[in-house]
Amino acid sequence: EPGPTGLDPGQTAFFQALNIATKINRGAIEIIARVKMCEEGQKVSASAAGLLSKLKMMPFSFGIKVLYVYEGGSCYDAKVLDLSEDDIMKKFVGGLVQASCVALGLSYPCMASIPHLMSNAVRKIVAFSVATSYKLEIAEPFEAFLANPDAFKVAGGPGDSGGGEAKKEEKKEEEEDDDGPGFDTDDDDDE
Repeated sequence: EPGPTGLDPGQTAFFQALNIATKINRGAIEIIARVKMCEEGQKVSASAAGLLSKLKMMPFSFGIKVLYVYEGGSCYDAKVLDLSEDDIMKKFVGGLVQASCVALGLSYPCMASIPHLMSNAVRKIVAFSVATSYKLEIAEPFEAFLANPDAFKVAGGPGDSGGGEAKKEEKKEEEEDDDGPGFDTDDDDDE
């Protein structure tokens, strides 16, 4: 950045070696124009590094970029270090779902597939009870619904007949209003 550097005029050689235009103002070196000293991915020269340290500029950061992790004889990608507990739980649940799918496909009972097998069995028992004359206690709500679906309608829900009469009265009133005086609603021309 252009501006005063705070360096004494005896240190102009650093700036001249790097082709940086300067002037001396009030007993200190001042940079005239903006200069780019280093770019990402390029090697910094020793003179540029020396000048930046004299200006107390630290554009560098040093560290290790971890690519792989070696632990217990196994090598992992470094992204494993960024996983949170939620990410691990999501992966575990995903694996559990896959395991239950494989177990269900193979008809192999295991802890992951037992809940699905039991719910499928109950569903088949209820279907059998409804289809035959063999009655089970677990199938009674389903049989009651099939016998009288109107008994299970929710008050005020769509298709409810509770407010139907009031709606019919409103429609009649609207129709009477539309047939007000001065309007001929007949299509035939009686003049």
